[in-house]
Amino acid sequence: MDTAPDTVGPTSISAPADAVGLPAALAGRYAVVRKLGRGAFGDVFLARDHILQRDICIKVLRDNPDAAASPAESRERMLREARAAARLKHPNIVTIHDIIADDRLAAIVMEHVEGENLRDMISRRGALPFDEAAGIARQVAEALAYAHANGVIHRDIKPANIFRAGDGTVKLGDFGTARLEGQSAITLTEGLVGTPAYMSPEQIQGQKVDGRTDVFSLGGTLYEMLTGVRPFHDPSAYTMLFKILHEEPAAPSRLVPTIPAAVDSIVARCLAKDREQRYPDAAALAAELGGVSAAVPTRFPPAARGLRRWRRFAAAAALVAILAGAAFLLLPGRMGARPFVTISPFDNRTNRQEFAFIAEGLSAELGRRFAEEVSVTLVPFDDVAAQQRRGRRIEDAARKAGAGFLITGALRASGEQLSVEYRLQNLRCDAQWQDTLPLARRNLQGSLNQIKGQISAWLDLKTPPRIDTMDPQAYEFYLRGVSKIVEMEQGRDTAFTEGRSFLERAVAIEPSVEVYTGLARLYYQAVNLGLALESENMDMARYYMGKALQIRPDYGPLIQQQLRSALQEGRYEDTLKIAAREIAADRLELDYAAMAAYALRQTGRYRWSGSLYRQTIRLFPENYYTKLNYAICLFQQGRHVEAMKRIRACVADEPDKYWGQFYLAYYSLLLGDTAAAARQAATLPDNATTQNILRQIALIRNNPAARDVKLSDPELSTTDVNHSLRLVETYALAGDTAAALRQFQINIRMGHGTWEFFDWDPLLARLRETPEYGKWREEGLRRRAAAWRRQDAIVRPIFQKLGIDPAVEPRQTERDLR
Repeated sequence: MDTAPDTVGPTSISAPADAVGLPAALAGRYAVVRKLGRGAFGDVFLARDHILQRDICIKVLRDNPDAAASPAESRERMLREARAAARLKHPNIVTIHDIIADDRLAAIVMEHVEGENLRDMISRRGALPFDEAAGIARQVAEALAYAHANGVIHRDIKPANIFRAGDGTVKLGDFGTARLEGQSAITLTEGLVGTPAYMSPEQIQGQKVDGRTDVFSLGGTLYEMLTGVRPFHDPSAYTMLFKILHEEPAAPSRLVPTIPAAVDSIVARCLAKDREQRYPDAAALAAELGGVSAAVPTRFPPAARGLRRWRRFAAAAALVAILAGAAFLLLPGRMGARPFVTISPFDNRTNRQEFAFIAEGLSAELGRRFAEEVSVTLVPFDDVAAQQRRGRRIEDAARKAGAGFLITGALRASGEQLSVEYRLQNLRCDAQWQDTLPLARRNLQGSLNQIKGQISAWLDLKTPPRIDTMDPQAYEFYLRGVSKIVEMEQGRDTAFTEGRSFLERAVAIEPSVEVYTGLARLYYQAVNLGLALESENMDMARYYMGKALQIRPDYGPLIQQQLRSALQEGRYEDTLKIAAREIAADRLELDYAAMAAYALRQTGRYRWSGSLYRQTIRLFPENYYTKLNYAICLFQQGRHVEAMKRIRACVADEPDKYWGQFYLAYYSLLLGDTAAAARQAATLPDNATTQNILRQIALIRNNPAARDVKLSDPELSTTDVNHSLRLVETYALAGDTAAALRQFQINIRMGHGTWEFFDWDPLLARLRETPEYGKWREEGLRRRAAAWRRQDAIVRPIFQKLGIDPAVEPRQTERDLR
């Protein structure tokens, strides 16, 4: 029942299904339905047995798999072996029902298994969980043990010949091409026929075969189930055969880190070059597979002990773990023993643009995978890149940004074979570890699993790794979409449309929490970055977050996306609850601390907000947005001189970033320096926020045309309190007090409680003259007091966890201002 196109050997043109002529005596019993596939020894057809009313398979044998024999001798030999195989009756063996032979046709009638062969299963799913793979291999080993006991050697164990029925039963097929024990295999001089990737060394060398030949091939099949790739692979069949004879494959756990050492050892013993070092028989292999624990290990397992090469790797990993663990002690002032890690975008050194998404996607996904686990704290690489732009080496830049460890990588190509070289550096003691991994294009997820697992081992992380199992095609589309989000965040406008296309194709194949969260982030960032301000984009972000929540509400990146959306929409209490919950669980990510500080600022709790911002800056000392938001907090608190110094420092450090430039123009305007505001605003990119401040400047300069104000984004103004407040200012300056009051009500409903700033803001002077403002102010202060009481219970645990006393206001120094 070999239906997979993974064989080599003599080829011939097969007859179509309706041209398969059965002997006259059998033509009335079997009716050929269609062709199922082509194997090394014949073509396989689905047929109907009219007498027993069941579907069967007919394999029509080709005359010449053995070039040294005549066609008649070859046919007789195969039929003799098929008759021997027909004696096998076992629940894990595809049954041979009949043998058809006359002077023009030789065919084998077999059981038809309703289900899926292992080749298709691996192509569809990629690497299988190790306990599932071991269970399948155990059933095959039991089938082989029975066959060997009856003197039959299969000789062609491979995924295409293993089937899983609908009830989960595993069936080993294609015994019709087996050999009787003791007969020699086909040699290279006779013409290679079969599947080279799974052949044993003795088969290749033309020696006599026994049951241990099948053990070797089953070991190769188990390796592929575990990792998604074959243990020996090369475009050239002869090079592949050389590798089987002379090279050792990497341990399966090198590719999928959650595979236990016991499974590594089983595979290594099966694939021993010398058959005397393999399992003595398939029964012994089945027994050992049955003893494999189904429990996922709690840490990266040691490498297999079956081969010296793998033992050396395990010893090195253990030494690295000790060194990395010791390095954690050098990280003062950090929560627990969690390392602070930054991940550099991987370089694409293939000189081929079509592979750029792999380099960008792998590093971005590595960050996502670490963010899922309570194991490391990620330092944004943007903080490091800013230091690099000022001439610092990447190691010094990462160290200054607060990282204790740096991950770098590069994608390379040799012909069509891709590999990724990745490195971990301990920035406290200049130790480093590196590895190179061949990439399987159809199993990029498995490759990422290995990289993540190896780095976790180097860091000696104790958190049980989570292994993603997305459909391989969906994962490639997802990875392409992730790379487009990265490009969006780097300012590439067209990346939004391209990323949406890739992620929508991914979700059509597999509607997973990862893809839904990716779509939510894509739409949110389109609005947040000003690339696509249509109101429906925020609706789409909320829609996809809702879909993701239905699947896995505890998914780390989804929680971060919820936090961002709650903050932007003015749901400050929700923001604080999410941040407090995650920080209490030791998830010390920048977003949680910085956004909690932002929420406190927006409710007018400046002292608490400032304390949290300062602690966040201690942990992430070069984060641009945290430093800028702390300056905004100081400005709203009335500390204008100090705030402007900090904003100018942000602009000097990052002159290309929009918000520092905007707030320098905006606050210059509020402080009465209209000329400076105009000069700064003239340099800003054109978007809705820039247009609004230019209109404000024109109104202050009494430009009549600026008074014709139209609300261009009414829906957006209800979901972003800062945008809404600036519209209030513009309406007030234009003299449209009614519109200003309507818009200001939106801010109040959204919980915007910076009344000290509202009372001072010179652009709101006309609004403050209205009776409504006084009434709303009184109501707003009352609601704010109630909100503060609720906040106390939520926020104090954050301060306790981070060691902050919000009652203490530190004395500012010139060094702080720098």
